[in-house]
Amino acid sequence: MTFEREVGESRWFAAGGDCIDVVHRGCFNGGQCVAPDTCLCPPGWEGHDCSLPVCSQSASEITVSTTTSTRWGGDQFLPPTLVRINDTNTGADDGTSPPPALPGDKFVQFRQCPNGGNCTHPDTCTCEKGWAGSDCSIPICAQECFNGGFCSAPDTCTCVTRAGAFEDNRGQPYFRKSDGNPQETGWTGFDCSVPICTQAERFVLNDDEGTVRLAAGVVNDGRNFQGGCSPATEYTPLNRTRSSESLCGREIWYQGSYDESWANDEDASFRSDGRFRRVNHPNFVQIDAQTWVDGPKFDGEGIYSCFNDGACTAPETCNCTDGWEGYDCNSPVCRYTDFYGNIRGCQNSGICAGPNDCQCIQHESLLPRAHPEVRPATTGWTGQDCSIAICAQGYYDPECTDVPPGPGGVSSGGQGCYRCSNGGNCTAPDVCTCPPDWTGFDCRTPVCT
Repeated sequence: MTFEREVGESRWFAAGGDCIDVVHRGCFNGGQCVAPDTCLCPPGWEGHDCSLPVCSQSASEITVSTTTSTRWGGDQFLPPTLVRINDTNTGADDGTSPPPALPGDKFVQFRQCPNGGNCTHPDTCTCEKGWAGSDCSIPICAQECFNGGFCSAPDTCTCVTRAGAFEDNRGQPYFRKSDGNPQETGWTGFDCSVPICTQAERFVLNDDEGTVRLAAGVVNDGRNFQGGCSPATEYTPLNRTRSSESLCGREIWYQGSYDESWANDEDASFRSDGRFRRVNHPNFVQIDAQTWVDGPKFDGEGIYSCFNDGACTAPETCNCTDGWEGYDCNSPVCRYTDFYGNIRGCQNSGICAGPNDCQCIQHESLLPRAHPEVRPATTGWTGQDCSIAICAQGYYDPECTDVPPGPGGVSSGGQGCYRCSNGGNCTAPDVCTCPPDWTGFDCRTPVCT
């Protein structure tokens, strides 16, 4: 008699194979026929025909009562082996068919090791795809798991994360989960190579065209962070040991256990019920200052984009484009060169409303109330950096270049200044600094000695 099985990628084909077991008088695996219809099995084997291996690795028995089929009452390609309740291996006349069962007997098709493995030899587990080890408890990942991550299931990296550190003055988290706890920062991605910025504006999915380009040369083509890419970038994990195009530029990643235990169709098992697309972004949505809810989940690999095309280059670290700064790249930068060549921002409490866009403080002048001869006007500060004082009682001189900045007070960028009468200078809103021979709010009163 022959009993044929073929193994491929830790799977058995249902039919075919060229493995032939020599059977002596109906007893498999070296069993001896010691009496009519009775096999004496060697250590590690049992059953009416000594065909059922014994595994000590927490194997579970798949019996006829736990499976479905039309041929044997179970898997149609696996004839059951009768295991007597009294451990007496009594077989049929020819040793090829299960004998009548007695109360308490079991018809066992095979013993299953953990994670879908099969007990195929005494104390030997043939593991399901994605698992290894003597008891099939060690998951196998095609990718490396970086930044402290570890392989926790087939092709599944569990990444290192921690609670985000951004808090308000009350010690409450700025960025929350739907349960009120702080969102997690750290690492994500199928190989734990992508940094998480809880303060980011959005999560950008990868595409092979790299249509989104961020600061510091970061592009959403899956090549900046993913560890399999070659050549390496400045963001490639330093401890990688291999590179592969199949581990580079990934847009979708399948992970999880293969749960079609007897299917050898790779395409089918690749998308079996136990496999799923990895989700890297939890997508919590803010409703108000105190309330966050779970937003729609979308699968796929990607990167975090900070505001104004800033790039998340490390956990909770945004690299900003020119003209922006701050922890989330949402604070504009205003830079101007003054009279002496120094770089300065907005002066006199001006507000930087956008890159190089100072909003200066201005208000209605009160001088007309005290001096009716002064026409109603606006006073305050003006100029690209808010360094030009406005005097309602004076006049604007666009050619003002002979007065340096400082107590004398003119624009740092050479944009002119406000003059007062008789050579006076406007040094603060509605304040004229007069030459020695003149005085008054508008420098029109002569000094007589």
